[in-house]
Amino acid sequence: RQREEQVEGGNKKYKELPPKIEPYGADELREILVRRRRAELERQREEQVRRIANQLELDLKTYRQELRASAERAGGSNPKVLEPGTDDALLAIYGSGHVSSRLVEFSFFSNKHPLRTFVSGNCSYLPVLISDARKKLAPMQCKAGHRLRAMHAYTTCSLCRKHQSCKYGCTLKHDCRKYVCARCYKEYEEEQVAQRSNPEGKQTAIHCEAGCEITLFVPPAELDDLAPAATADKSDGPFSVSLELRVHSLPVRGQQAALLRFSPKDLSGSSRRLHRASVYVGETGAVGTADRVATATSQRRRSTVEKREGSLGLKPKREASGLSKEEE
Repeated sequence: RQREEQVEGGNKKYKELPPKIEPYGADELREILVRRRRAELERQREEQVRRIANQLELDLKTYRQELRASAERAGGSNPKVLEPGTDDALLAIYGSGHVSSRLVEFSFFSNKHPLRTFVSGNCSYLPVLISDARKKLAPMQCKAGHRLRAMHAYTTCSLCRKHQSCKYGCTLKHDCRKYVCARCYKEYEEEQVAQRSNPEGKQTAIHCEAGCEITLFVPPAELDDLAPAATADKSDGPFSVSLELRVHSLPVRGQQAALLRFSPKDLSGSSRRLHRASVYVGETGAVGTADRVATATSQRRRSTVEKREGSLGLKPKREASGLSKEEE
């Protein structure tokens, strides 16, 4: 037992203290704290699910308004949803005669991104006929409308007003006397090329540099003007993708280039999963999943080697060694 000293008038008195109480109920307290922590985590999880659901509902309402506003503009909405009953002619063309499918068309023809399109990397819009920009350039003419022809005269250029060697001029007998140097004539042609390369007012296509990524948002079936029961049951079924693209160069030997990746929309803001493409293109031009592209590439190599050996009159290695296929 402990004692407490008290001093009163110089005399010491001792007071007996009550005995200490041993702590108890630690396990019960731990269970209560764990139960409260689990309840708080469950509440936060439910709140997050509710917040994501509300965000998705609000996002769908906003997207529906954007689609309606886009449909009122020149050229129609982009993307354009083709529904059975109203667009049977186009559905028959794209769906190989089947008009019961739902089709969403994304267009890059009008020098503008479709709705909800996110681009990371370098990309630009170019005219579809950009390869013909330097073909059939209009020749320079003089005041009388005569075409300037190739010639050589050391005189003053009619454009830059420098006395130098002129490579073009009007050789007809009249008083225009227009002579143009090679540099000014080249600038005249480059102006035509720049005007043809300008995507404004032309049918365009999007040009993506290496490493560029374009994310397209596919409108769900709930946004269709058609009754939801007609398309909701097909939202999770099989689908097909028709894509028109031009690849300037195929991947090098042993490599594959990513083309498409199918994934649901991520509303969490950040994804910790490793992004892998769904469709690739191989060195031989084969398109498909990574395994299918690798199989097609190996078969193409094998057939090429066999054709080469056959053209040279060489026997296959199995026949030359005298071993069977199982023994090899």
